Amino acid sequence: MRFPAFRLVTAGLVALARPAGAQDLPRLALFDVSTREAAPAPALAAAATAGLRRELRRYEAFQVLDSLATAAMAAMHASAGRCADPECVRTAGEMLGARWAAWTELANPAGQGWRLVTSVLELPTGTLLVAERKVQLGEASREAVLRGAQYLAQRIAEALGAAPLPPLDGADAAGAKLEVEEVKRRLAAGGAGLAGADLSGLDLRGVDFRRADLTRTRLAGANLAGANLFSCDLTDAVLAGADLTGANLDGATLRRADFRQAVLRKASLFATILEAADLSEADLRETRIIGYLRKARLTGARLERANIGADPGNQSMGVMRAQFVSADLSGADLTGANLYKADFSYARLVGARLAGAELSHAELVAADLTDADLTGATLAYADLSGAIFVGAKGLDQVKGLDQAKNRDKAVMRPRP
Repeated sequence: MRFPAFRLVTAGLVALARPAGAQDLPRLALFDVSTREAAPAPALAAAATAGLRRELRRYEAFQVLDSLATAAMAAMHASAGRCADPECVRTAGEMLGARWAAWTELANPAGQGWRLVTSVLELPTGTLLVAERKVQLGEASREAVLRGAQYLAQRIAEALGAAPLPPLDGADAAGAKLEVEEVKRRLAAGGAGLAGADLSGLDLRGVDFRRADLTRTRLAGANLAGANLFSCDLTDAVLAGADLTGANLDGATLRRADFRQAVLRKASLFATILEAADLSEADLRETRIIGYLRKARLTGARLERANIGADPGNQSMGVMRAQFVSADLSGADLTGANLYKADFSYARLVGARLAGAELSHAELVAADLTDADLTGATLAYADLSGAIFVGAKGLDQVKGLDQAKNRDKAVMRPRP
């Protein structure tokens, strides 16, 4: 044995790293936030470290290794005493028996504003699950650092597959009720601290939320008419009854978002992810939709004259079209809607109104259109394999039905 003392120390650190009574959960080696800046950066880095640890220890899907163990192991493998690169965190994390290692830097590059930058490495595979995720702080304050740490902790936990948690109570929690000026101030400072916040009922017309993290944010009844929500993350957000008339939601992530009875008339949802979102009785008239709506709920939604057709002029990366696979559109009104090439495979369209709708080249594989109204709709080259049209109205007035694919495999008969 060439280094018995080193191995004894390492064994001691591994034992220290695991909290007493901890379950046999996968381990996260969270290294202290590093900084190359002068005062007040060291104090702010310490606050960021504490904030990250506090937030991440709330999750039950993994255990955060003891700070003394990670700090001591980092000191053994980093010349500056803190791990701030993949090689160091890999070596130190593996010695601690961790599955993942996360490291963060507090920086103010060229005096352009303070920011926190975090990365997460999966040690067994060497895969970067999070690569330099940045959050702009805008100011050198403890409050800004804690907001940024909370945001990054949520991103780390998300990368590790942990389910979202409700916000903490207290002054630093993101769930506090905010006023309009505070929302704008946080957006101007980089957008940190809005995830999980309560913005319900606020007048936010025309506000630029571009790329903001609004996960779990409450916007019920808010006025977001004309707001810019480009590329925002609204996963699990609540927008029931909100007014988003003419809003820009292009590139936004809206998984499981609650849009019940919301108004999205003439809004733009291009390349938008609405998987499992609830848009029951929402107003989507004349709305542009090209997105992923798998298992979305649109019962009773209004989509008259909505433009949901594939854009033939924007196909450089393949066909971009609306995908309603396994979605529920029972009772929805799609009168006169452009549904060209839309994918309704396995969707429920029971009692839906599709009069005059453009469904050319659409996918209706195993879709349920029982009692739907198809008067004057166009089905040329649509795939009807396994589609159910029992009791459907206006089939004798459908255009292009003789050109539809797999018509012989569809169920077309009047209701008994």
